[in-house]
Amino acid sequence: SKELLVFWFLCLGIGASGQGIGFILMAETCQRSNLAAGLGLNNTIISLICSANAPLLGWLLDYHSQGEPSSVSNYHFAFSVMIALAAIGLI
Repeated sequence: SKELLVFWFLCLGIGASGQGIGFILMAETCQRSNLAAGLGLNNTIISLICSANAPLLGWLLDYHSQGEPSSVSNYHFAFSVMIALAAIGLI
């Protein structure tokens, strides 16, 4: 439904806003001489998490479909992991 789609895009926006908060925290807490290293560490962590999500979601799709063509319910199952990760990030 349209309302559910709007809700999930809102959740995606909340999750993505955490990246900006990470940059601000690094800029505020790192000494000026260490700022580049802190921002690089933040970028590295973001990249590692993003690069791990795609194979994980693909594996979950394959696992849940059990050799059958993927259906909407398989995608719901796989993307529920992203929702759980976003919920953990809010804690």
